[in-house]
Amino acid sequence: MSFRPAMLPTCIGSFPHRDAGAALALVRRHLPECPCWPQLPRRSRLEQMAAQFSEDIPGLVWEDEDLRFDPGADLMAGGEGIYRRYLEGPMAELPVSRRRAEGLYALADDPAIAAGAVLVKGQITGPLTLGLAIVDRDGNPLLYRDDLMDLVVKVLAMRARWQERFLARLHPRTLIAVDEPALATYGSGFFGYDRRLAAERLGEVLGAVSGLRAVHCCANTDWSVVLATPLEVLSFDAWGFARHLALYADEVGAFLERGGMLAWGIVPAGPEAAAAQVPELVDRLEEGIELLAARGVDRRMLLEQAFVTPSCGLGSLDEVTAARALELTRRVSESMWERHRLAPPGRRREA
Repeated sequence: MSFRPAMLPTCIGSFPHRDAGAALALVRRHLPECPCWPQLPRRSRLEQMAAQFSEDIPGLVWEDEDLRFDPGADLMAGGEGIYRRYLEGPMAELPVSRRRAEGLYALADDPAIAAGAVLVKGQITGPLTLGLAIVDRDGNPLLYRDDLMDLVVKVLAMRARWQERFLARLHPRTLIAVDEPALATYGSGFFGYDRRLAAERLGEVLGAVSGLRAVHCCANTDWSVVLATPLEVLSFDAWGFARHLALYADEVGAFLERGGMLAWGIVPAGPEAAAAQVPELVDRLEEGIELLAARGVDRRMLLEQAFVTPSCGLGSLDEVTAARALELTRRVSESMWERHRLAPPGRRREA
C-alpha cells in the first residue's frame, strides 16, 4: 500500500451538536484533508451508537429510551429477507436511512467539503459492541445469541459496504472505521467470548469493505486479536493507552511492514481537552512513538504511516470543548509536520 498519511488529522465520528451543518463547519475547518461525517447522538435516539446501524435487525423494540431485544420475536420472519439479500454476494448492501444518519447525508449534500480531500472517512458500530449494548428484558446481551449475532454481522457488513459506496461518490479513496469500544472488555470476567469467534465476527464486517478499513477501540484490549483481522488502520486511544500498545511491538511492526497505519488518538476526548496544550500533546505523542521505536518498530514508518485523532468520539462533550479538541488535533498534526519535515498528501498550507 503506497498511501502514507504522515500525521494527517481526522476524527472518530460523534459530535455533541444537534445541527449537522454546525458540526460539518468544524470538519471543513480542521479536517479538510480527511473529512468524516458527524454522528449526532443528541439529535435523536436513532443516532445513538446501538441504534444507528441496527435498522432491519429483527426483534428489536424500544422500551422508553432503551433499545432492547424481544426474545419472543420471530427471527425467521425478519431474517429471511436479510439472508436473501446477503446471498446476492459482493453487490449486497443495506442503506442507512437519513433519519438515522443526518450528518452522512448532509456531507453528501455539500460535496465541496471533500473537494480538496485525500480521503473521506465513515464509521459504523462494530458487531461486538452492538451485541453487547443491546440486551433482552432479563439483561442478557445479544452477543451470546449465535443465531441473532449472525444476522447482526450480516446487516452491519452490508451496511458498511453501502456506506463505502455512498462516500465513494464524493471521493475515490474512502476509509470505513468499525468502532469497537466493547473490545475493552475482552478477556475480562464480564466478556466470556471466544477469541476466534470475536475475530471472525469483526473480520466479516471488515471484509465487506474494499477500500481502507479501520478498527477503533478507545481503551486497552488484546491488540493481537485486532491486528489479526483484515484492516489497514488501527485507531487507538494514545492519550491513555500508548504504553499498552507498545507491549505488542512485534505485531505492530509487522502490521506497519505490510502497509498498515496507526491512528494516534492523542487528543483527549474528555473534559481534559479544554485545558490541554499542543506542546504537552506533541510530547506525549513523541513518547508513544519512542516506546514502539525502542522495541524495534521503524520510527519513520511510525511517523509516515499515521493519522492524528482525538482519543474517542466527541459526542459526550459540550460544543465549545469539542471544537477545541478538533483544533488541538489539527495543531498537533501541524507541529509534527514541522518537527519531522513530513509531507502529508493534500496538506493544506495556511496563508
